[in-house]
Amino acid sequence: MAKAYFAWKPNNAMNDLKKPKNANMQEYIIEATVKVPDNDFAEFSKHLLRDQGFIKEHKEKMYCKDRIMHVISVISPNSPFSILVEAEGYGYARYAAFLSHGEAAMLKAKAMVKEVMEKAKENQYTIKIPVFANKKFETGRLIVTMGIAADIKIPEVNAALLRHVNGDWGCIPKEDAISNDESIKGGGRILSAYYSNKGLIFWIITETDRSVTTVLLPSEY
Repeated sequence: MAKAYFAWKPNNAMNDLKKPKNANMQEYIIEATVKVPDNDFAEFSKHLLRDQGFIKEHKEKMYCKDRIMHVISVISPNSPFSILVEAEGYGYARYAAFLSHGEAAMLKAKAMVKEVMEKAKENQYTIKIPVFANKKFETGRLIVTMGIAADIKIPEVNAALLRHVNGDWGCIPKEDAISNDESIKGGGRILSAYYSNKGLIFWIITETDRSVTTVLLPSEY
């Protein structure tokens, strides 16, 4: 679970949140994201103790339970950071934390995985490790990257995996295909490449010790 340094009754985001002196590391869950205009965000970040309408509108979503902060994330279109707020029923940022864009991107990625898994439970996607008969080598644990989860449908991944374990290496060069064949017999890394129905190329890599197989986009390598 994500963690951040939450300051109690901070006044200025840059002075009191970016380098907090009296703040506690807390686990948190973002319950809502509130987007405000750049000018309003600038004023809010300078005067965190002022009452804000957007905080009052989301008061019920902010609370602390079992030492976990349930917060709103306040952002603007062009700010390099966002502010996490737990108002404790008030109209201002009674507790607040600084969240950089890098940290926010990581949270977004985690949320993407959660969304895919929730859709899987609703049978919108079928996410499972397929069982292959007559495979030419062991695949170990299956890892599907964020890019694959976002851009390629699971049935396409399963179809490519079936080709992979049966020695159909897809669209790799001939010399790499020969290398894969030799790796099956003598041990070695195996890499295959395939195109999705939308023309997006993706790779499947089985490690030398056969402990793990990863499905990924070339840009994620």
